[in-house]
Amino acid sequence: MSYPPVVRHALLGAGFLALSLNPLVSMAMLTFDGSICTVNPCGPGSTISQSYGDVPGQIDVIYDGDISAPSLQGLQFWGGPSGMTNVATGVGNPATAEIFLQPVAGFQVMLLGFDLGVWGSSQLASYTLLTGSGDELDSWAGTLSAGTPMHFDGLWTSADGIRIQFGPDWNVAIDNIDFSVSADVGVAPVPLPAAIWMLGGALAGLYGLRRKRISATPMSQ
Repeated sequence: MSYPPVVRHALLGAGFLALSLNPLVSMAMLTFDGSICTVNPCGPGSTISQSYGDVPGQIDVIYDGDISAPSLQGLQFWGGPSGMTNVATGVGNPATAEIFLQPVAGFQVMLLGFDLGVWGSSQLASYTLLTGSGDELDSWAGTLSAGTPMHFDGLWTSADGIRIQFGPDWNVAIDNIDFSVSADVGVAPVPLPAAIWMLGGALAGLYGLRRKRISATPMSQ
């Protein structure tokens, strides 16, 4: 979901807290730019290479243009609807597409955000975020207007991967998938609301300590 600036800052602070517990290894953003297709240069409807976004030894990014099909269909590259540049879509109508951020053993992935946009005057769009084992992390459904992409951000974390499922058809495009990979040191992820309250408590404690120091400082005569 999309958060207001104050909450977004708290989330980022909580993210830094999480990264301090699980040392950051790498950060990446899937922008779907450059020579990323099975046949290059990419053209409208080209299949995006399964190697795009992979970090050897850390994370494998798997693209499936239609999760109902018995085998991987890949995702399609397009120049993007109004307001977006170079995007990925599913391969059918209807079709739910999926991007699976799958870390290798010993690592975990944190999804920080992504954009969704549509073709046409307005279009139903949705996403579901799942762990690699199928537990739901978040979901959203609504109507988007062409030329007005929507950004979704959060701190979704999983050691067995995150599946970004979006659709309900190839008129919905995804872009700017922002994620990080960190070492999985066996520290259980902090649930998002708890992370916010933890950060708020820490800030409150620092504020109280600062006020205490100010009140203990002798006033000049």
